[in-house]
Formats: sequence, C-alpha cells, structure tokens
Amino acid sequence: MIAYLEGLLAETWGTSCIVVTRGGVGYELDLPAHTMASLPRRGESVALYTSLVVREDAQQLFGFATFEERQVFEVLLTISKVGARTALAILSLYRPDDLRRIVLEEDVDALTRVSGIGKKTAQHVFLELKYKL
Repeated sequence: MIAYLEGLLAETWGTSCIVVTRGGVGYELDLPAHTMASLPRRGESVALYTSLVVREDAQQLFGFATFEERQVFEVLLTISKVGARTALAILSLYRPDDLRRIVLEEDVDALTRVSGIGKKTAQHVFLELKYKL
C-alpha cells in the first residue's frame, strides 16, 4: 500500500494533482477541495498521506493533508453506500473535526449538503459514523 508521498508538485487540475518523487515516478492523486486549495505552486515540494483504492476496473490514489483525514477517509469507505468519490466529497466539505461535531450534535441534515447524498443516505451514513468515529 502507498501510504505517504513526498515529492515535487508537477501538475494540478480539477481535484487532482501529480506528485513526482525523487526517483522520478509521478503519482496522480485525487484530493479533497481544501487540500487542493492548500497545495504549493508547481515545482515546489509537497507531502501527502495517501490511500489506494483498488476496484475491478481501476486503481485510484487519494491524497490528504493530514493523517487524520486519511483515517477518516478509510472509515467512510467501510460504510455501505459510500464509495471513494462520496467519501472524498464528504471530506471536501467537512474536515474530521466537523464530522465529529455533526455526529455529536446529531445534525443529519449537514450530510445532505454533500453532493450525491440524499436524506436517506445521510441518515445511514450518520448512524454508521455514530459508531465508527
């Protein structure tokens, strides 16, 4: 598993970037919006925690600014009806502390603000997070 990458930022677009390691290997990563916004300029050094998601038809590498974000992403992936894209969308809108607050305050409606999550899915995700966070 690839858990951490350090290198130079080669390119950015949309919610993705390419990080080139010292060995010359470039990795494409999908990032939460706030991590994307905090990236340095092209050619500068960057370090990201990562999570590799393997499916039948693809392998995707996701990058996070902190280890805690990576861990919450992994927890979100254990919830049925939540795939990697939905987990990334949740972390693009809410940081780990925000998710804990949502669970603590029982604010199920906050999860419906995430693109692709309706009321029923939000309730399911909330119940799972209540026991997993």
